[in-house]
Amino acid sequence: MKDLASAAMDLGPLVLSGIIPFVRVLRGRSLGKSFLLCWALLVLSFFLFTFCFPVAVSCVDPNIGIEVFKLTPDTTTVGVSLFMGWFWAAIVVLPAWGIRAAIRVLKPGGPRMPPREEV
Repeated sequence: MKDLASAAMDLGPLVLSGIIPFVRVLRGRSLGKSFLLCWALLVLSFFLFTFCFPVAVSCVDPNIGIEVFKLTPDTTTVGVSLFMGWFWAAIVVLPAWGIRAAIRVLKPGGPRMPPREEV
């Protein structure tokens, strides 16, 4: 159970920061704005999971708070997400853009190739 909680604390910020930008790109919103949104949400969610969530839990129950502090990612993850968060944003946004393009081509009435001219 402790391994599951640790995995949730490590992967939670990644999942939470990627859902909204992925859906935005699928719905046809701007790729650049979704990319920056994903990056900002990644930094914010790592900050919340690293600092705010453990402090809030320890205010409610200090014993559980100590266990939550042991499960949280290192504090360096916030700094790393500031500088390397673009990579995660690209992993989220670019496949969504590809899926959107594929749906646009494959759906009925979508863009078609012009007919070939007979020679």
